Amino acid sequence: MTPGYQGASLRFYWCLAISSKGHLFSTVSLVESFHPVQSESRVLVKLPEDFTITSVGELYQSLSDLVGINEQVEIDGSAVERVDAAALQIILALQGIPGLDVAWSGISSVLEEAAELTGLSGPLGLVG
Repeated sequence: MTPGYQGASLRFYWCLAISSKGHLFSTVSLVESFHPVQSESRVLVKLPEDFTITSVGELYQSLSDLVGINEQVEIDGSAVERVDAAALQIILALQGIPGLDVAWSGISSVLEEAAELTGLSGPLGLVG
């Protein structure tokens, strides 16, 4: 993923993505920066079928209550059929929150392949 423009709270990205049929495609879009807020509950995050830069806003809203908690967040990526690097970066940002234990409860083959292609399998915790 290559940043093209960075504003105060918005970033412009060009990225490659992979679909469930193994086709690479590129996309250019604008996405909100990741600025979650505090919550005290255990969280299960079910990733959408189309987990791309276009759905990052929805995921951002789902994750907006996670900073500062010392709980486990489970990510269910079993339904993902299309994913791009911008979406994977949101998960990396989530995993970087101090005191937050992030674990996977499901991983689709598309998600796994995209992580491998981008070199993010290890950082995302998808390597056994």
